[in-house]
Amino acid sequence: MQSKIILALLINLIFQVNIFSQTHIPHNSEVNGKWTVAKSPYVVEGRVIVPVGKELIIEPGVEIKFNALYKKDYKSLSKKNRGCLQVEGTLKAVGTASNPIILTRTGSSEQWGAIYLKNADNSEIAYCNIDYAGGLTDLGGPNQDAFGAISIQNCNPTISNVKINNVETGVYTSEGASPIIKNSVITNCAKSALVCVEKSNPTIQNTVISKSLFGIRCEGSNPILINCNILYNQSYGFVLHQLSKPQISNCIVWGNGSAFEVYYKMLISQSIIQNKIAKIITGKNKGRLKENNIIGLPRDYPNLNSMLIETNLLELEIAQNNVKGIYRCIIRKDKEC
Repeated sequence: MQSKIILALLINLIFQVNIFSQTHIPHNSEVNGKWTVAKSPYVVEGRVIVPVGKELIIEPGVEIKFNALYKKDYKSLSKKNRGCLQVEGTLKAVGTASNPIILTRTGSSEQWGAIYLKNADNSEIAYCNIDYAGGLTDLGGPNQDAFGAISIQNCNPTISNVKINNVETGVYTSEGASPIIKNSVITNCAKSALVCVEKSNPTIQNTVISKSLFGIRCEGSNPILINCNILYNQSYGFVLHQLSKPQISNCIVWGNGSAFEVYYKMLISQSIIQNKIAKIITGKNKGRLKENNIIGLPRDYPNLNSMLIETNLLELEIAQNNVKGIYRCIIRKDKEC
């Protein structure tokens, strides 16, 4: 009997230690300084802000749990406090390969908001695992929306060795943001893995973008992709609209619904391209498809071993591509190439 009482007391003590080791950050708090493993996990109960001129450092191994809400309940922060870290100063969230920083939701269902970097130059996010983020709108002013798990507005942070999984949108850049994103994985996004709008020009290197509805969507922006893998996205690997001028080199574009939908200039070079649907390019293209390895699917895939380029052919150069396993190449459906 005595041993059972001692065991019950020990279990109760462990439970209490676990509760009191959590650090709760209330909605609309201003934060800075250092978040440590000793005080982890941190439970963010709404929007918290790193103000201008302040810095937040997050140690390797810290776990942050953001308040999660049903996706239709986050439009107004005054009513629904979906967890969000809004950075207007500097964020240094740098984990290690063996001890990453974890950013996730409270509970086992629904979605939290975003990491929102606004004018947050010199910020760095590295070796972080991010999941179940759904974005957030109406963050206190016009054009203050965080649609991506990491949303970057008018600043140039560095993001490296980050894993983003099971989110609404992976990374969202806007208002001239030019981040460097490298050595990362963005996968299983319900919408797009990467969105670039409003003259944002990210450089993406050595990154896997996969298994999302869209790989990359751009409007009026000029992303540079080098040594990236754009794989198995349900619809297009790339959707490039409204004066976007991407530069895509040494990339693998493989197994997507279609490879590219392009409505302005492009440069696609020294890349490997194979996709589920025969359409490699649709839209009104200007630019170059040059020095690529374009690989057809096996002939037992009906109608999928043709290369279809639908375009108005204005200033489109198709040259020096190594085409394998494709027995027809059609331009505008009625012309062989």
